[in-house]
Amino acid sequence: MTACALHAVMLHTQFNSYLVTSALKCFLFLLCPLAYFRISGTGSLGELVTGKANKQQIKQSAIIALLTIPIILLVFIVLRSLLDPKMIADALSNVGITGINYFFVFVYVVLINAGIEELFFRGFVFLCLYRAGCKKYAYLYSAFLFALYHVSVIRSAVTPGLLLLAVVGLFFGGLVLNLLAKRCDSILGSLVVHICINLAINTIGVYYLYFAV
Repeated sequence: MTACALHAVMLHTQFNSYLVTSALKCFLFLLCPLAYFRISGTGSLGELVTGKANKQQIKQSAIIALLTIPIILLVFIVLRSLLDPKMIADALSNVGITGINYFFVFVYVVLINAGIEELFFRGFVFLCLYRAGCKKYAYLYSAFLFALYHVSVIRSAVTPGLLLLAVVGLFFGGLVLNLLAKRCDSILGSLVVHICINLAINTIGVYYLYFAV
């Protein structure tokens, strides 16, 4: 919660830029599990990544991941009339994302950011709580924190109604990702899905940055 709050605060300071906030996020989201493992003397980052996943579980996760892309694009087409292209472009610009650097942002969000978030929300928060015996709490708290974290990220790009809809969707999406992490006993299953989700969302970002405005 503290890590997410610090990241949200940074978004509203004079130091807010995509590079700085991303670096801070990576630092905080890696520091928390590393500190926990060091203090507790149990577990490691490697265990969160590898776990006990088998090929069948990874294959099932990959199928779900591929299905998320057309689903997200279809939802976008249905809701596109409710989105303000200028509002979205301004929100991206306010955090330093422009048509000039979007290629690098695209690669970072799809590959690195997805991994950092899965390591933190599904690996550290969910799996560590689940393995400690707090099973129901692990599902709810991780999904809640995942949704809450994204409020500060997307709130300036959408209307209050769409923000509420997005938060509800993120919460239930977090529950699904938690379930995938539990099935694989690692972040591998949820990571594959998260990568495809980010791929679809950033493809929509291409539309708004280069074609909509």
